[in-house]
Amino acid sequence: MELIIWIVIGTLVGALIGQAKGRVGTGAIFGFLLGPIGWLVTALGPNENPKCPFCGGEIVKGAIKCKNCGSDLKSGYHGTAI
Repeated sequence: MELIIWIVIGTLVGALIGQAKGRVGTGAIFGFLLGPIGWLVTALGPNENPKCPFCGGEIVKGAIKCKNCGSDLKSGYHGTAI
């Protein structure tokens, strides 16, 4: 029973760490298979969240406008205020 609890906790924590890096599935798998070592692998791995082409800030997948610089990501207009 304790093993099942540790497997569930390892998977959930790995998924939460992976969510911050844009890799939920990878984090969950590493957390399931490796436990705390998998958490470290996920946390220290590359960030796969998309970046704004204008300011380099992190954006949400499918975003229309950058929340950091206000650029229109669909049309390519860099909307900085003068």
